[in-house]
Amino acid sequence: MATSVELVDVEGNKHVFCFATRLLGDRVSIEAYEEDADPGYRFQVLGGAEEVKKVFCKLLGKMRRTLTWQHLVEEDCGLAVADDLTMLGRFEWDNKPDGGVPLLVMMGRP
Repeated sequence: MATSVELVDVEGNKHVFCFATRLLGDRVSIEAYEEDADPGYRFQVLGGAEEVKKVFCKLLGKMRRTLTWQHLVEEDCGLAVADDLTMLGRFEWDNKPDGGVPLLVMMGRP
C-alpha cells in the first residue's frame, strides 16, 4: 500500500506527495516527491535507521515549512524573486527533446 500526504502551499494550491524509503546500512533516507507533477517539489531527509519515525516527522516538518514560504511572485514581466530575496530550489536536467541544459526548479516550477 502506497502512502501519500496532501499539503497546501502559501498560495492555496494542493500538492500530493508520495514517499520512498531507502535503507543505507545504519542510515535511512526518506524522500518525498510530488505526485503527477513534473518537476514538482522534492524533499529528502537522512537519519538513523533505528529512528525512522523521527526522520519522517523531520521530513514532514521540512515540507510544511517550505510550502509556507513565498519565493516567487507574479509581476507584469513574469516571475520574480520575492522581496526578502531568499530563493530555494534545485537543479535538474531538462529532459525535453530541445533541452539538454540544466533546469532550475523553484517552488516546484521549472
